[in-house]
Amino acid sequence: MRYSLFVAFLFVFLAGSADGLFGWFFSKGCGRKKGNIYKPNMIGCFKDSSRRVLEGGRTWNNHMTVNQCRRRCEKENSRFYGLEAGNECFCGNCIRSKVKKPIRECRVKCKGSRAACGGPWRILIYRNRRYRKTRLLGCYVDRRYRTLGGAFRRSNHMTIIKCVDFCKKRKFRFAGVESATECYCGNALRYKKKRANSQCNMPCYGYKKQACGGRWRIAIYKTGIKNGNRCGRHRKCHRNGRCVNGDCRCKKGYTGDGVRLCYKTCTCTASGDPHYRTYDGSMIHFMGVCKYTLTKVKNSRSNIFNVEVKNEYHGRNKRVSYTRLVDVKLGKTTIRLHKRHHVYINGLRTYLPYTKAGKFRIFRSGCKVKVIAETKEGPATVTWDGHSSVSVTIPRPLGKRMTGLCGNCNGRRDDYRTKYGVDMSKKPNRYSLIGNSFTVKDDTDQIHKHCKAYEVENKCTPLLRKKALDRKACGYLNPAKKEESPFKDCMLESPSTSKKMFDNCLFDFCYYYDDPAQRKTSVCQSVSGFADFCGSMGITAKWRDESFCPLPCGENMVYDAEMSGCPASCVDPNSEKQCDQPPTEGCRCKDGFVLSDNKCVKKEKCGCKGADSKYYPLGTTLTSSDCTIVQQCKLEGGTIEFKTILERPACGENQACLVSNGCPSCVCKPGYIQNGKSGCIKENPDCKDQKADISCSSANGKKKVCTVPKARTVVHVRSTSKDCKYGLTYGLSADGIWVSLGCGGTFSVCYIPVPEDPPAECVTHDDPRGQKYRGTMATTESGYTCQKWSSQSPHQHTLLKTETHNYCRNPDNEPGVWCYTTNPKKRWDFCSVPVCPGPQTPGTPSIECLGADDPKGLKYNGLVNKTKSGKKCQAWGKQRPHSHSFQRLADQGNFCRNPDSEAAPWCYTTSSGTRWELCDIPDCGQCEIKQERSRNCKIIYKVSGKCFFESSAISNCKFKANLGAYRNGVTEASVVIADKVHILKEGGSLRTCAEFEMKNDVLTIVEDTCKQSCRPPIPPTK
Repeated sequence: MRYSLFVAFLFVFLAGSADGLFGWFFSKGCGRKKGNIYKPNMIGCFKDSSRRVLEGGRTWNNHMTVNQCRRRCEKENSRFYGLEAGNECFCGNCIRSKVKKPIRECRVKCKGSRAACGGPWRILIYRNRRYRKTRLLGCYVDRRYRTLGGAFRRSNHMTIIKCVDFCKKRKFRFAGVESATECYCGNALRYKKKRANSQCNMPCYGYKKQACGGRWRIAIYKTGIKNGNRCGRHRKCHRNGRCVNGDCRCKKGYTGDGVRLCYKTCTCTASGDPHYRTYDGSMIHFMGVCKYTLTKVKNSRSNIFNVEVKNEYHGRNKRVSYTRLVDVKLGKTTIRLHKRHHVYINGLRTYLPYTKAGKFRIFRSGCKVKVIAETKEGPATVTWDGHSSVSVTIPRPLGKRMTGLCGNCNGRRDDYRTKYGVDMSKKPNRYSLIGNSFTVKDDTDQIHKHCKAYEVENKCTPLLRKKALDRKACGYLNPAKKEESPFKDCMLESPSTSKKMFDNCLFDFCYYYDDPAQRKTSVCQSVSGFADFCGSMGITAKWRDESFCPLPCGENMVYDAEMSGCPASCVDPNSEKQCDQPPTEGCRCKDGFVLSDNKCVKKEKCGCKGADSKYYPLGTTLTSSDCTIVQQCKLEGGTIEFKTILERPACGENQACLVSNGCPSCVCKPGYIQNGKSGCIKENPDCKDQKADISCSSANGKKKVCTVPKARTVVHVRSTSKDCKYGLTYGLSADGIWVSLGCGGTFSVCYIPVPEDPPAECVTHDDPRGQKYRGTMATTESGYTCQKWSSQSPHQHTLLKTETHNYCRNPDNEPGVWCYTTNPKKRWDFCSVPVCPGPQTPGTPSIECLGADDPKGLKYNGLVNKTKSGKKCQAWGKQRPHSHSFQRLADQGNFCRNPDSEAAPWCYTTSSGTRWELCDIPDCGQCEIKQERSRNCKIIYKVSGKCFFESSAISNCKFKANLGAYRNGVTEASVVIADKVHILKEGGSLRTCAEFEMKNDVLTIVEDTCKQSCRPPIPPTK
């Protein structure tokens, strides 16, 4: 035992001692191969111990090289890196041992290269030439409005050095790391409350051994920039700008980016439901739902600059409206800004960005679309958020010439005037009088019957007002709490406008208080509208968070509170470098992606440039100006270009290739209207078919279809009402017309009538002798050809002499239809005409049910021809009013069937407003009744299963039969005649007015429908 302890102690001593025999052994090169000394940046060979010479931690692997260790320590920004034992790497900022050893003791070969990597307890130390000293200012408190208000970046690979480099590149003095992934830059500290460094110890996501601040704790470092720029990343602000918190902003009354451009402007906004802020700061609360002039140059026939807005209702409230779309008219060009940031130029869908040199440009700026039009007085800008808010900024020299809901820009609060200049400031209903006077012709797809708007009452009470002051309501806009608001700078810059927009938010909050979803939306729109107003003055604010009005971003996008106002796009990837727009909030593309219209894509997946010099994203189509060729932007074989996907003939007669629904299409020429797929017809043609006047109106503006009686196809329809517009609020619908959006009244229609059904080739249940038969059967049951009734050869007669046909008839009340034959030896003969399918007369056997073995009615071939709601079935052989693919059922009349395994038999209806419905067919259990017709008026019924059978009403003999009364497993039938019950068992029979026979569990009943009296019952046989 003692010997074992001594050997173990000796082994540890020899291996661990720097001066032991093992150390000497390896220092002489024995047992291991020598590595080459890598001399650049080498400090020397040092003795190591369990305390470690470099304090930064150890990594090891069996592929270690000098460069691998260097890269690892560069990532950590360590001053020194060292290698030991051939496979170990250490980093650190100080050398804690002064014991230096000969270089030959550090020549153990690296596991991954031929270089030397130290030795046993010998570390070969190098100096990191890329080490950058970070000077920590300290750990500071951060808040929602940020201690450092400059640039921002978030990364899952964040380290201190990455943040310092990011801010240094942008010429900021300070860099701050927070919450492990966030980097903030700035030239000044907004909040200077310091905390212990231990509160900023959250591990960096990019390197866990570094600390990157904490939650609402920011660790701030100096970047080494000594105010190289006068204002943040800008060397100099514009002469009409000033530096605020490290960012250049235009002075009050000026608009621009604060660096390249600051010019005097006037701004008008429409936000909320909607509240119009005029150029001079007055507020107009107008709730119209038609199209209005927002602003335009007065007395200008050439549309120098004209902006019109179309409003709409939101939800169920029909007294409050929002902006739906914006039309910007510049000369002969109309730019329509629609929902979801869709843009149309003269009706043609246009993908962003788009520039018309010297005229205008359209592009995405943050979460908005901007149109900048060039005028003689300077650029005029229209900004649309894609939802409901619009703002217009014009050069001040142009302001005095403006009119519309925005008024003019003359510096006086005199904007409460109508289109004709009448002052309405003292009228109680001044807002609606002003707004209604600026109504223009509505050329959109949503025309309202009544355009007059009325005043809306303010529903605020002291209690609701108190609730509205919450931070998650209108609290950010409260001027009394501006010190706690992210819009503090903006409120100080324009206190009067801030107060009015705060009142607008209160109004909307109270009005929608009972509708939480709409209330939240209106509050966010109010705050966003104020943020836009502040942005027009060059003041940005970070006000959104995950719990208050978060801004959802699309695929490959991230939210940025202060992104470039000119984001990189497929058309101009370098637009951010020459941006003349102020920073804005929005969803920016992730690194490596650029904007393609409204989506972010990789540069290699950008779209095509069309023959019209416009940009088209990948997958979009381009139609030629004559509508004959359709091309698609495709990626094939690594090349992105237009490929022809469709060639079609030129437009038809009375048609022209014009822009419709965003692209060129064949549309009707003036004076003609579309008639479904059949082309264009005259707007007021002469009716060569049937005419009729029908009444039709829609309830609550919903679409309604009215069927024209006896019409197979309606050719055209006209309305004299001014509230109805063909194609928009009414039109054709197969055998009827449709109306919507309040259109109604009497309509004049021209229609092709339904042809009369040909005579039935059968006798009906209420006419068993066929006296009403008018079919075309001309052959008897024995195969003889019928003689014409007007002929007296070969047989002379006195019946139906005026009839020129030879069809079977029953003019003399025979038991069935008949005719004279052309055979001289056979004077006359009965015709074998089948029984008609269709409604049976009262009292006939009820076989209209679904058996237990066929609950869906897949085998059903009954005679029901109406749906559950009572609508008549369309014949399966017809394709109107509803076309279908069940032509194989053409011989099934218009009876309910189930060819596609629905829940029950069904049919297409004759109503153009209802395509199909299920039929109401009862469940008959396990019952089957088969009916056959024989000659001489006899009808044969075969009843099986569990059934109840009642005699026919056209027979004078009344009876009832009940099958399935099982006794000892034997099927029996009970027949009731004149209150007397007869029991039939297997093989039994009964003869009276009808014949009954029980055989193989089937009851056969033969009923003579021509019999007029009853014979006494014959006792059943055994």
